[in-house]
Amino acid sequence: MSPQMVRLLQILAILPRYPENITTERIKKTFEYQEIKISMRQIQRDMLTLEAAFPDKIGSQKCRDRTVRWYWLKDAPSIRIAGLTISQALSLKLLEKFLTPLFPKATLDDLELFFEEAGFKLQEVSETPLAEWPKKIAIVQPTQPLLMPEVLPEVQGIVSEALLKDRQLRVHYRHSNGELGDYDLNPLGLVLRNGSIYLIASKVGTKVPSIFALHRIQRIEPLDDPAVRPTGFDLQQFIDTGRMGFNFSGEVSYQPIKLVAIFDPITTNHLSESRLSEDQVIDRFEDGSSKITATVQDTEQLFWWLQSFGARVEVLEPESLRKKMADSVRVLAKKYQID
Repeated sequence: MSPQMVRLLQILAILPRYPENITTERIKKTFEYQEIKISMRQIQRDMLTLEAAFPDKIGSQKCRDRTVRWYWLKDAPSIRIAGLTISQALSLKLLEKFLTPLFPKATLDDLELFFEEAGFKLQEVSETPLAEWPKKIAIVQPTQPLLMPEVLPEVQGIVSEALLKDRQLRVHYRHSNGELGDYDLNPLGLVLRNGSIYLIASKVGTKVPSIFALHRIQRIEPLDDPAVRPTGFDLQQFIDTGRMGFNFSGEVSYQPIKLVAIFDPITTNHLSESRLSEDQVIDRFEDGSSKITATVQDTEQLFWWLQSFGARVEVLEPESLRKKMADSVRVLAKKYQID
């Protein structure tokens, strides 16, 4: 296959459907991500070739700044992708079903054409048991379902590019308390948590990783300076130490603690199957309740989780956590006017 044909197929795969669009410059950057050298003139010729070959499928719009924006026409039939197997089609449809609710739309745009083709492939083999498999799988989140905050499309793209190329970013950021700040950042990683995406980054001039919610980034600008990674930084280790448990009150340390608590029989049965930690120990009492001991991270998320059990749990240790639970109960009693 000629290099031009490969480029044309790649361009077809990334073209968004109207009203979304993509500029010639953005297409060029996509090739640059893959370390493919190509001139702007080559891409312009490729786009004219595609527009002429698919006049009923591909549209363009010339802007005042002389940029040209390209897109699939709204009602254009999809271009079929040859060679997709039933197993691959199934995998793609499962990804579409379960990732779409979790990721911003910009993350999945590049796969839209493949999702459509996967649907066509499964329709062709509707008599095959695999074709009905996506309808037989479901995911239930263990927390209260929440609507995802919206991320600006340009934020998602620029952050991904900066991570890929290890380049710094400049962001205008709105904190959870409403305060605004401008920061130059060294991007270190992305974390998906309960449907929201967080950028782990250190502020330029510091070595301390911080957490930035992508939906709170108001403006973003890529910088040419190389990102500086703190010595020994490991994203998974950052998560394992409890940093994604968040610290809203300032009263948690992210340090491991030995949790000792009494749980009712129903909760005990649940925790006997889904353990809190590898060293979890359950001491059962005659009334069916149990004392459970486990090493966990001291995070705000732990506190929220314990509160969710209400009267089904009594924290014994550590004393600081027991006091925090008791203070919370007293506040609740006052709010609900319970004597």
